[in-house]
Amino acid sequence: MGKDGQLTPEQLHEAALQLEKGVPTAARLAGMVPQIYAQLLWDRQDPGLHSFWGLAANEDELAGKEIVAPAILSVLAEIADVPLDQVGVPAGLQHTYGYLLSSLLTEYGYKRNRWFLDSIDDLFGFPHAVVCAEPEHGTLLGNVTSLLLRIILRDEPELSHEVLQIRTTADPLIQRISIQNMHLTRIVESARVRDKHGRFCQLRCITDLVPFPAGGAWLIYAIQQPATDQLPKLITAFPVSQSTYDTMRTGPEILDPAMVKPRYNAVFPGSQEWPVFGSRIRIESTPGKPTPAPN
Repeated sequence: MGKDGQLTPEQLHEAALQLEKGVPTAARLAGMVPQIYAQLLWDRQDPGLHSFWGLAANEDELAGKEIVAPAILSVLAEIADVPLDQVGVPAGLQHTYGYLLSSLLTEYGYKRNRWFLDSIDDLFGFPHAVVCAEPEHGTLLGNVTSLLLRIILRDEPELSHEVLQIRTTADPLIQRISIQNMHLTRIVESARVRDKHGRFCQLRCITDLVPFPAGGAWLIYAIQQPATDQLPKLITAFPVSQSTYDTMRTGPEILDPAMVKPRYNAVFPGSQEWPVFGSRIRIESTPGKPTPAPN
């Protein structure tokens, strides 16, 4: 335990190793990390929470290794009462609680590290812990979902308001922050692809970049099939370096043709070979003004 009984990265790493050695069960997880178990149960108060997320592959793109032990993912899904899909795993579950219990060491460190950064709470001016492994109010998944939707839907207030009204597991402070006063970069990649039935459809891959004052940015990624998805499906969020941030914001604002494929472990349940030709648009928002919608 850390200060005042808070979860620490070391405690979570040890729990992950112990769960991987034996047969993970809900009882074992509850005994080792009761804070995560409690959050998983609390998330069940909002049955629609996971519907805002897409599917993700349980393999690190760079390391080529399994991110979370499948048995641990199964236990997390059992406690959360979320079905596991054969095509991919629920991205929200994997990228929050799953990453907390991942033992995979990548060249960027452990996956759980992203939920132990004060810089994210500082970025949005939160006076207490909100986007972290053990929030003061709400749950990790509830808070992350609510905040990412605020950013992704920042230019659709009527839709954003409707979605956020059903948040029962999120810190209410998230609804009061001003997204319009922040400088953000949006990159939209679009392509015509085949869906899981082999039919052609439009796919949009959305990347939002929120710069940190000290350098670098928070990257948010979502995908959308406009014909069937009212909202973009969230995939992940993580910090990137200043060099990565600069690179993503260089080059032409419109690139057509561009090579398009789902990124950051996103799974598009289609019968498509990747990458495909499409287009890429970069949009720089101005504080106080809405982001122009791509054509």
